[in-house]
Amino acid sequence: MTLPKLAALAALVLALSSGPSLASFGLFCEGPDGVSASIPLGGGVGLTPLGAEIQAAGQIWTTEEGVSGTIEIAPGQSAQVGDQLYLDFADPNLEVVIAELRLFWAMENDEPVYGGTLRIPGQGAWPISCGAG
Repeated sequence: MTLPKLAALAALVLALSSGPSLASFGLFCEGPDGVSASIPLGGGVGLTPLGAEIQAAGQIWTTEEGVSGTIEIAPGQSAQVGDQLYLDFADPNLEVVIAELRLFWAMENDEPVYGGTLRIPGQGAWPISCGAG
């Protein structure tokens, strides 16, 4: 690679790495009977679910559009109050709540440990435990 190409590549890497970034993490939850939820959360101001995939009662709900065999959902209301976390997912028109996660957490070895419930009206409610990463 020539020196001008190396300089251009270095400038590109520097420009991409020096922009603002928001920390993010995700919740990975499991419960009985194959129940699971994977929810990436954005950092910055407020609590922002970036997406979700929830499996329960033999069905899959996801925020990804057009995935065959799934039910589409959208992030609804979310809040953090003290040591509790509330996440709702609704239909794409945000008219009806489809899934509710109600979590609490405790710190263990400087890591949060989450537990709570996943409720899908008309389908059931399950205890879940979650990890963050």
